[in-house]
This record gives sequence, C-alpha cells and structure tokens, in this order.
Amino acid sequence: MAEASDNMRMVPARVPRAPTNIGDLPEEILLRIMAHLTSREAVQTCLGSRYWRDLWRSVPCINVSIEEFEGQSVPCINVPIEELEGEHDDDDFEPVNASMEEFEGDDDDGDDFEPVDESMEEFEGEDEDDDFEPMNLSMEEMQDFEREVVFKRFVNRLLTLRNPVALDKFRLRYSHVIDNNSDSQDANNWISYALQCNARVVQVLNRFNPLELDPAIFTSSRLNRLHIASAVLVPGFFTQLQTGCPALQYMFLHDCSILDLEIFSSTLKVLILTDEVKFSFDPDESASISAPSLISLSINHGLSGARLPILNNMPSLKTASISLSGDIKTCDADGIRQFLRGLSDVTSLDFCYRHPKLTMQKSFRWCPTLSKLMNLILNCSCVDENLYALIVFLQNSPNLKRLTLKPGRSDNSAITGELEDRSFTCEQLEIVEIICWGRSELLPRLTQLLHAGGITADQMRISH
Repeated sequence: MAEASDNMRMVPARVPRAPTNIGDLPEEILLRIMAHLTSREAVQTCLGSRYWRDLWRSVPCINVSIEEFEGQSVPCINVPIEELEGEHDDDDFEPVNASMEEFEGDDDDGDDFEPVDESMEEFEGEDEDDDFEPMNLSMEEMQDFEREVVFKRFVNRLLTLRNPVALDKFRLRYSHVIDNNSDSQDANNWISYALQCNARVVQVLNRFNPLELDPAIFTSSRLNRLHIASAVLVPGFFTQLQTGCPALQYMFLHDCSILDLEIFSSTLKVLILTDEVKFSFDPDESASISAPSLISLSINHGLSGARLPILNNMPSLKTASISLSGDIKTCDADGIRQFLRGLSDVTSLDFCYRHPKLTMQKSFRWCPTLSKLMNLILNCSCVDENLYALIVFLQNSPNLKRLTLKPGRSDNSAITGELEDRSFTCEQLEIVEIICWGRSELLPRLTQLLHAGGITADQMRISH
C-alpha cells in the first residue's frame, strides 16, 4: 500500500479560466458596463452578435442626449439595427401598461444572426400625428428642429421597446429652439416612464426654451436625487414632491423659474440653486424655503426676484455656500438680516455679496451671532477697503477655527458701514488663509487688523 501511495501522482486542481472575450462575462456585469454608455451607444451593441441583440433592452440606465443627433435630419437616422422591425404609426408614447410582445419579433432564422447596417427609420417610427408646422425658420433653426424630431422619435421608440426592468438612473439632455408645448409633454412622458420604473436618480438637463414640468408625474417612493435645468416649476410642484417623493434627499436646480412662494421639504438634505434661479417678482410677496432635514445649502451665480428668499426651519443645516448675485430688485439691509438669520446654526459658511454697494446704519444688527460657525470664507465684497463686513462677521463668530479671506477689487459690490468698536477676539481661531489675486494693496491693512485681534504671523498663510 505504501508503494502504491508513493507512485501516485499529484494532479493540480483546475483553475477556472478567466474570460478572454467581453461577451464571456456574466450578463449582470455586461449590463453594468453598458450602463456607462449612452442609450444610443447601447442600442448599437446589438450588431455584435445574436447574444448582444437584446441586451440593451435591460440596461438599468437610460442616458439620452440630443447632442448625439447633431446633423441628423428627417427621415434618415443612421443608427444601425436590424431586428426592430414593424410598422409603428402611433408615436404617442404611453408609459403605462405598454405591451412588449408586438415589438419582440420572430426568431425563425436560427442561430445565424447576420446584422445588416441599416438606418433606424423603423426604430424611430413616423410622427403622422405631428400637427406642428415650423414657419419662418432660419436654416440653422430648421436644422435644430429636424434634430429635435429625430431625437424624440428615438426616445419614444427606445422606451417602448425596452424591457420592463427597474431603472437606477435616467438622464435626459434636451434642447429645443421652438417654444412648443408638445416638447414639454414629451419630456413629461419620458420622466414619468423613468419614475414608474423606480429610477433612483433623474437628471433633466435642458437648454434654450424652458420646459414646463407637470407636478403630477413626480410620484415615486424610490426617487432620491433630482437634477433639473431650464424649467418652469409651476405652483404645486414642491407640494407634490413632498407628498409624492418621500425618499428625495438631493435636489439641484439650474436656471429654473420657481412659481411656488413656499418651498417645503421634510426629506431634502442637499439643495443647490445655481445660475439664475428665479422667484416671484411681485414686490408684495416673499418666497420662503423651509427644510428641517437640510444639511447643505448652495446658492450660486444668481438669484432673481423681488427680494431675497426667507430661510426658515433649518435646524440641521451645517454647510452653506452663498453668492448673493443676480437680479434681486430689493436687496436691502433687512433682507440680508433675515437671510443670514436662517444660516445662524451652520458650522461652515462661504459668503459672497455681489449686489450694488450696501451701506449699513451704525446701530443696525444685520449679522446674527454664529455661535456654531467654525469655518468661514469671505470674498472680496466682504474684504473691502474699510474691512467693515469682515469685522462684523468676526465679532459674531466666537468659536471660529478657520478663516479664509479673498481680498481684491469688489467692483462697487460691498457691504460697508461705520463701527464704533472695531475690536474682535477669536480665541478658537487656529489658521487664517489669505488668497490674493495678484498684488493686493489691502494686504498690509488686513494683516495689521488680524494682528490687533491677537492672530500671530504663524497662524497666517498668504498665497498669491
């Protein structure tokens, strides 16, 4: 028995061979990879082989961009696909209970799949019911209009032919030069489809004529992040978000008109308003934002309206980045005071004032006590010649640990005034960073002020 044992050969265990072709990967991994493609690119993968023919139908991400259709004209689409055949005279996309059977086709041709480089005319369908007739358009506008038609046909067919599987993300890049209500209706239908498929992230990035979004479509227990660019948010929009989207935590609004006077959300944690977000211009009305769960607020590159919005009920707010610029008709001392009062509990504040010079009265207390503030960033409008706004902020920030200053030309955008007492103490302050754009004549005066407040040279970092 011992001899037999000695003569036995040890056979090494077989190690599974790694895939040598991307098509050898599990379908779940392939779908994750395809989720990083645009939807048009994902559709084009059907030309690879019979195995790839229907994978695009189950990709958990829809990413459609009108920019991919630059130079396209009706009716030639030039996105090759063979198997999606049939006549589709009704391009009115209905996202509810769409049957897939009639679009799947027959597989009677065996395993010999021969993709043919054909146009997407059958995929797009025909818009026989399109009653809109563009009139008096320039050549460039006509090209843009034709691109819209091609793009809308593509998206409608894509959503109709897609398998009824859950979505993780929906991303729409859209633009239209013709102010036509049907464009908003198409976009509303597409967003509604995404929400019905439980999309967690919805991005609607529009340009040119704003879309008018229908509040009623925003009903989803899964929606967590919402990005909207260039849209009109009609009255009732935020009320619907509050009741219809209980999981919404992140909202980004870019170049939007907000027609609601009261913005309330008990679920939002991050709110970003940027590039000409417009509130009411009625001088007798003041918009308000109330978000008890909000942790981060960013308002940058322009607010427009009759006056600054009032920030209410934000006990959880920790970080705020504020650039007060844009077309605020009345941006006065009382408006600044009310606005900053809503930020009194933040621990980090980046503040910039870019309206015409505002002179405060001597005894007017426009800055609240920022007892929790530990990190403060002030732009040139608050670090002007007399250093008035800087001193006021330091006098009201007893627990400040880090200060960043950006002195420079304020172009007549500054908060100024006179102080009987210019002294301040910041016992907790650890570091002051001064960022100068080129040569700053204000720097010697600024460092002298900081020295007088007990800040040593070792605590200062100056960069140019």
